Amino acid sequence: MALVKRAAWLSWIAVILLAGSCCCVLAALQYRWISEFSSDERARLAADLEGRLNLLARSFNEEISSAAAALAPHTARIDAVGRERLRRIL
Repeated sequence: MALVKRAAWLSWIAVILLAGSCCCVLAALQYRWISEFSSDERARLAADLEGRLNLLARSFNEEISSAAAALAPHTARIDAVGRERLRRIL
C-alpha cells in the first residue's frame, strides 16, 4: 500500500513538474514574441512618422513657395520699373 501511495505521489510530482516546465517554456516564447512584435511595431511607427513628416515638410514648402511667388512681382513689372528708374537716372 505504501508503494502505491509513493507511486501516486511521484506521478503527481511528475505531472506538476511537466506542467511547470511547459508554462516556463511558453512564458519564454511569449516574451520573445512580444519583444519581436514590439520592435517591429516600433519600426513600423517610425516609418509611418517619417512618411508623415516628409508629407508635412513638402506641404509646408509648397505653401511657402506659393506665398513667395504671390509676393514677388512679375517679370514684366520688374522690367517696367527698371526702365522707369533708368529713364529717371539718365
